[in-house]
Amino acid sequence: MRPRPALTSREQEILALIAQGKRNQQIADSLGIARYTVETHLKNIFRKLKVQSRTEAAQRYWWLAAEGVAAHSG
Repeated sequence: MRPRPALTSREQEILALIAQGKRNQQIADSLGIARYTVETHLKNIFRKLKVQSRTEAAQRYWWLAAEGVAAHSG
């Protein structure tokens, strides 16, 4: 079993929106934060999940959701 990444609740929320196919500006608008802030969270998510793309991050989200780890499953 892989170690579970320590994502903050905000990072989990953003990751869930990425997994739903949302773009950075859509995420920013829905959360009431700046697009730059979303981009910063994404960099942290990519680093913590050891992925290099939104697609990889979304796949990892669904894996975590299936394991019961992700806080927001859709």
